[in-house]
This record gives sequence, C-alpha cells and structure tokens, in this order.
Amino acid sequence: MYWYFRPGNNFKEVDDLVVPMPKPLSTLPNQKAKSNKIKGDGIPLKILFYSQTGTAEDFSNRLGEELASFGFAPEVFDVENYNMEDLENDTLVIFITSTYGEGDPPDNAQEFHRWLMNPEREQTSFSHLRFSVFGLGNKTYDHFNKMGKEVDARLEALGGKRLFRLGLGDDDVNIEKDFLSWKKDFGIQICQEFKLDAPGSGPVAPVARRQRMVTHEPGAAELKGLDVHTSPRWRVSDEKPKGVPDIKNPYMAQIVVTRQLHSPSSDRSCMHVELSTHDDILAYHPGDHLGIFPENDLTMVHKLCSQLKADPNTIISLYNVDDPSNKSPILAPVTLKTALLQVYDISAIVRKAQLRVLAQYAKDEEEKAKLLNLSSEDPDKQELYDKFIVEDCRCVSEILKEFKSVEVPLDHFLEVLPKLQPRYYSISSSPSVTPGRVHLTAVLVHYHTKTKREVFGVATNWLANHQADPEKKTFPRIPAFIRKSNFKLPANPKTPVIMVGPGTGLAPFRGFIQERAHQLASKQDVGETILFFGCRHPDIDYIYKEELTAFEKDGVLTQLIVAFSRFQEHKVYVQHKMAVPETGAAIWKLLESGAYFYVCGDARNMARDVSEALLNIVVNFGGKSKEDAQKYIDKLQTDQRYLSDVWS
Repeated sequence: MYWYFRPGNNFKEVDDLVVPMPKPLSTLPNQKAKSNKIKGDGIPLKILFYSQTGTAEDFSNRLGEELASFGFAPEVFDVENYNMEDLENDTLVIFITSTYGEGDPPDNAQEFHRWLMNPEREQTSFSHLRFSVFGLGNKTYDHFNKMGKEVDARLEALGGKRLFRLGLGDDDVNIEKDFLSWKKDFGIQICQEFKLDAPGSGPVAPVARRQRMVTHEPGAAELKGLDVHTSPRWRVSDEKPKGVPDIKNPYMAQIVVTRQLHSPSSDRSCMHVELSTHDDILAYHPGDHLGIFPENDLTMVHKLCSQLKADPNTIISLYNVDDPSNKSPILAPVTLKTALLQVYDISAIVRKAQLRVLAQYAKDEEEKAKLLNLSSEDPDKQELYDKFIVEDCRCVSEILKEFKSVEVPLDHFLEVLPKLQPRYYSISSSPSVTPGRVHLTAVLVHYHTKTKREVFGVATNWLANHQADPEKKTFPRIPAFIRKSNFKLPANPKTPVIMVGPGTGLAPFRGFIQERAHQLASKQDVGETILFFGCRHPDIDYIYKEELTAFEKDGVLTQLIVAFSRFQEHKVYVQHKMAVPETGAAIWKLLESGAYFYVCGDARNMARDVSEALLNIVVNFGGKSKEDAQKYIDKLQTDQRYLSDVWS
C-alpha cells in the first residue's frame, strides 16, 4: 500500500496570528451526486472511475469536459454510484482506473470489480459495448496498473470492442504527461470513429457550473438543531455504530498514548501512537491498515480565507445545480472555517482544473495567460506545470499569492477544491497482545520546498499537535477506520517468515512479532521468525530497540539482523545484510522449506534493492539463471508467499 503526505504549513506572513486549536470538530461525508452530467448535446458517453486519492476522478472530469467540447454528452460516474446492470445496456464507456497498494481495487471500486470479474458472467455480456481504459499506476509496485489491465482484458473477454488502446500512466515518472498524451490520441481516434471534427489544440472552454452555494444567517430557522462548527465525520457519539466503520463512516477514535521513538539528538521525529479500539468497534488483525482523517493547519485556513476575502465564520452549504429543492446537500451547513479545516484539501499540489478556474478570474492579462498555459491539456506544455507546480509543491494558497489579480468567487473556488482523503498507516500491533488498542508508527513529515515554504505533513503534523496527555486527562479524538489487508501472517504458525522492514517499515512486523509471541505463549509450534531492520544509528533512530532485542532474547525472533547507514564509514542497508553469503544461503533454505517473504517500506529504492538482492540469492544459492530466478520469485508472489506493503 502507499499513501501521500500532502503539504500543510504555517505561513510566515501570519506567524503572529494566534488562533487556539479547536477541540475536535467534525468533517462531512463526501456526499456525491449519482453522476456528474457535463452539459453537451451530442453522443451519449459514460466515464467510470476507480479512485482512491481523487486523481482518477480528476482525470475523468477533465476528459469529460474535453469530450463535451468535441460533441459528446458525457456523464462521469464514481463506480460506487453506478448501477452495474447498466453496463449491459450502455454502448460507449470509458474507464479511468487506479490500483491500490499491491494490485487491489480502490475502496470505491471493490464491489463493482468483484461484479465485473465474476467468473460466472456470460461470455457475451458486453458484445454491444465499445470501451477504452486508462490506468493509473506506479512501476515501483509489483502489480503495476493491475486494475487497468484487468478491466481492459475482462471487457474484451466479455465481448466488448476496444475503441482505443489501453493507457498506462506511471506515477513514478509523470502520470500527468502520460494521461495528456493518451487523452490527445484518444480524442483524435474517437472523433474519427464518430465522424466529428478533429479536436483543436486551443484551451479547454469554460466548464458549466455543477454546484451552487447557499449562505445562511446565524440563527436562521433552517439551522435549528445543527452545530455548524462541527460536521458528521468528526462528531462524537455515545451510540455504537450500526455497521463496521469505513471510509464513508469512520469512528471518532480516542488517542490514549503518544510517545517519541527517536532520541533527543535526532533531527527527525517518529511517533508511537495508540488509539482505543472502543470495545472492538475498530477490530483488526496484524497487517491491516489504519485510516485516519486529519484536519488542516488552522493558520493556513485563516490565511486562505484572507486571500479569498471571505469571513471564516460565514455559514455555507453546497448543492448540485440540478437539485433546486435543496434536498441533497453536497456540503451541509457549516462555517467556512470548518469546511476548509476538515472537508477540503487546501495543501495538496494544485490541480489543472483549479488553475483554469483561477484563470477565469485573473484581472491581469499576463497572469491570465500564464495560468492558462500552466493548466493546458497540451502534452507539449506539461513541462511548465511540472516545473512551476509539481517540483515546487505549490498549493492553491501559493498560487493566489503569486497571481495577485485573481479574485475568484468563493462558490467557484470550492467547486474545484479537492476533498481531504484519509491517510493510511500499517498497524504496528497485534490485538492478541494489546487488546483494546491499535498502534501506529509515523515519522513527522517536515521539509522545505524550492520556494522556501516550510511544509508539514497534514496527518503527522495533526498527530504531533494533538498528543495524549494522561496527566492533563487530554485524549484527542480523530475519525478512524480499519482497512483490511492481504498482508498477513501464514495461517499455519509453523511456517517460517522472513521480514524486511527498515525505518517505519518495521510497523506491521512489530504486529507480526507480537502475534508470534502470543502463539508461542499459547504453546503453539512456531516456525523461524527472521527480521531485517535498518536505521541510521543505533543510539538515535533505532525504534522499538528494547522490544526487538527482548524478542530475540526470548526466542520469538530467531534472528534479528540490523543495518546502520550512518554508524560506520560505509553505509550499510538491509539489502547488504541479505547479501552476506551465509545469510543468503539461510534465506534460500527457508524459501525452499515454504517460508513467506515480506517487505515493507519505501517502494522507489528500498523495495527494488531488496527484490534485486532476493533475485541474486535465488541465482547464487538456487543455481538458477536470472530468467528462471525471476520466474521463481514471480511464483512466490502468485502464491502469496512474497508480500509487499510499500509506499512512494
């Protein structure tokens, strides 16, 4: 799995603004319309998206807007809100699919994907259908773009006719450019297919508004009984939830322990955080993930309100333009401050759709032209966006600071502002050993951009500023839920396990080791348990050092192998420890006896290096060619004996 820490920060211009952090408020559920109907009087077409973080949704809306200008009448659907049986009648459908973690569908697509992949489905179900697929993935993951590939192959197998080639975006390189190149070629193909004029290269026309904002006077009748300073996601309830908490309905979990894992001499911060499971409302197994919804930095919220010339205490609600009766609010009445604090992602790298809207309201023609160039859908202009926006990590507040002539109306600004997404953490405990508690381990994200802006990770900054303090009886709450994972211990405790997890990649393995300790204490036969851990220095950032050495002393860990990258003259990493001949021989022997191999941590470098080290072990000690060794490792992955929990 992976997650993104989006920028959140304190701006120096308002450092003297002192605003007390509120007690936990509430966020609103992401209530979506059944579809986003983009105005167009042309050929009906549907775009369905699988999205975990909002990127696939953004791509889908941008594709729909462009297709509407070509002469189509697109409808954009979250597949969770799409009537699956309609696919048996729809004739033209485009899929924009992201892949979550190790080849899984994202949360919004799990039910739809199960339905689509049902082996009992008629082989001619979709003979009427013409389709195209663009997948979003990352080549640092073993199952690159698995959802896009599966959907594309499945639709063809069921009789669908591919309108255009499968697009495979790679977030490890430049997924935005991949999408723009595919979209450009796709636009030419689909226009030729339906005998429409070829798409031009000019700017995308302004999009029809999809939302409208209503403001409310304090004390108004419609606000009776509503707490406009809180919203449902953050609302504490004494009632037990009716179902299992999930991304749509998280539970307000209480933080009961916070402690620092690095020594005072460390230039970084790593937190150990324990939350109550509230009588197993947040029930989990070792290897599962904890999802939490943080708040944005309050100083940044006030900064943004100032830039928008908006009163943070204004009470607003948002509705779809086709909901004149105000029955289904997208955003129920809350103050603007609450919305920006808890509902919207104000610190994410600004998207092109936002830049296009801001360009509409730029008074200065030079600024307008620059914003239009930055938001261009032309692949040849992508470098402008990459350098000015992505490389410098510019959020929307920085754009408003840079382009001072922009005077965007609040309602239109909110319409294109992305929603806050949950942050996921590998759970670092076992309920067998820590009943009533779920643990997470997180490094505080803190860096400076090229524009000299100080950035703090939204979630880790919130956790750092909302620590449990038993002496003061302070136990903050945060919306949380458990996301089940396939990253599990073998069902048979006798099966040996080899775990590789430097830094906070140790997190799930701490839970695994606790579970193995419980199994041993229960007089079960437990196989060999080997851990490769890595950090910089044994006296600075060796997290859970006392626990791990105790587990080895007690025989829970058969072997604890630690690599230090800053302790000696030459840097040593976990893959170097694996490459030691006697260690490599032991790994090969265990694999041949049925051992499971696990890796957790950085996908871009560490996981690749560990994979290469394992390949060399199979070659050197298994007597195989590189080609056969790769097949051996591929089979381990197919058999779910080589499992990864990595992020980029």
